[in-house]
Amino acid sequence: MVSSTMGEKEMTKIVIVGPDEKEWDNENQYKGAIKTIRKLLLKKDNYTQNIKDEIILVTGSCPYGGIDKLAEYEARKLKMKEPELHPPEVNKWNDSGRKGTSSYKKGYRTRNMDMAYSGDIGFCIVPYKSSKRCKHHNCYGHPSNGGCFTIKEMEKLKKETHLIIIW
Repeated sequence: MVSSTMGEKEMTKIVIVGPDEKEWDNENQYKGAIKTIRKLLLKKDNYTQNIKDEIILVTGSCPYGGIDKLAEYEARKLKMKEPELHPPEVNKWNDSGRKGTSSYKKGYRTRNMDMAYSGDIGFCIVPYKSSKRCKHHNCYGHPSNGGCFTIKEMEKLKKETHLIIIW
């Protein structure tokens, strides 16, 4: 694992992403997602318990809520270091305008790639939905979302990733 140095302290940047609010229609799954996020941030789970460094959250600050906003809220509630947020500059997958000009705005794809480069470990938290197919993982059982794209990009960079399905 790579740790980012910020001043004197070693920091491990964990990316927590997943689908937006509309996919979390089951209250028990929603509560399970909150509990999972909290455990990750507090290092009280199998994935983060051995991290010795301080954790900083990296997330997308999705304007449509969901995992990004839940993680952001939990990190602030726990009084952790301010999260590293990557909100999209335009609410569409692709960028808008021409790169290098004042009209250029980052879309979801570029924002997700920025998070993949920035983070040390990636977590995508998704609800179990038997009829939904994820194009990024090429399987049924959870909805396709930008979070899955993000951790797949992290895998290409040889970073540790985890897909967490909430039942």
